[in-house]
Amino acid sequence: MNSKSILQQIYLITVTLIYMVAMVLVLTAIVAFAISDEILKKVKPSKKSPPQKLVYPQFKPLKNQTISSKQEQLLNRF
Repeated sequence: MNSKSILQQIYLITVTLIYMVAMVLVLTAIVAFAISDEILKKVKPSKKSPPQKLVYPQFKPLKNQTISSKQEQLLNRF
């Protein structure tokens, strides 16, 4: 094989590899954009729904336990 044929093969391989890398980057960017768009849709609250009030559970002591007056005052504050 002469040097022109070898250089032509190297050129074709290089161009093919560059094209494949470019396609992988484009497809990765498309997938990343789609994923981030879906995440943002789930994170942002809908404009139609009103803000929700946080509800904290009321904890009650066990009936068998004896409670000091300080603990009772703390429980009655909430």
